[in-house]
Amino acid sequence: MGELRRKFEICCDAELFLIEVRPEQASVHEAVDTYLFNSQIVTLPDEGMCIVAPIECEQQQRTRQVLAEIVAEANPSGKCVS
Repeated sequence: MGELRRKFEICCDAELFLIEVRPEQASVHEAVDTYLFNSQIVTLPDEGMCIVAPIECEQQQRTRQVLAEIVAEANPSGKCVS
């Protein structure tokens, strides 16, 4: 991931934000059942970012927690909508 960050910064002159969901946060089965990886990160008019997630993510405690943790981390995605 470090190499990917460096190459992105060289190519795009911007910081790359990677979001990783570890197996202890949500299993592959949970991610598939809730469509977690169908979520999108969109840029808002104020240049902030928002995660738009399927409603199924809100209905499952572990994926809801994953999204809350992502929003709480130091990254531009400060909002979450399902």
